[in-house]
Amino acid sequence: MKNLYVFDLDADKLVPAEEWMKEEDPTRAQLFGFRTEKGVLLMTKKHVAYSATFEEAQALAATFSIEGKDWKFRCITRREVIDYQDALDEGLLDLVKAIGGDVGGWVWTSERDAKDGWFARGSNAGYAWIFYATGGNIYNGSVSNAYRCQAVLLLEN
Repeated sequence: MKNLYVFDLDADKLVPAEEWMKEEDPTRAQLFGFRTEKGVLLMTKKHVAYSATFEEAQALAATFSIEGKDWKFRCITRREVIDYQDALDEGLLDLVKAIGGDVGGWVWTSERDAKDGWFARGSNAGYAWIFYATGGNIYNGSVSNAYRCQAVLLLEN
């Protein structure tokens, strides 16, 4: 769990996951995260939506807010899903379970294929990238399908 974190909103700081697990009530966490090459990617403890189209997911993630913070949330990128996969190997799901979080199912990324791209051939809707949160597998889904939305925020190095 060396690259896993919880953001302590009361203390306004990142706390290593192993240290956070010693808290009297670890479920008070609202954001958890993992190290990427650019910083720490924080994710919401709960999905912002359980059923949203690609466009709805982007809007919901962008409007997610934490009181007192001027943070700009969004959906995860495909590159960040690779770091997410590494975090799974370090015990990310154990951390999420310990804080009472909700990670699972297919979740939208922030990336959509061009309407004339290979995946979009034969479809008017177009496709965007989704990933399976408990396994890290990445796939494509029609932008009109409904998948989960989880907002993320990058705290850069």
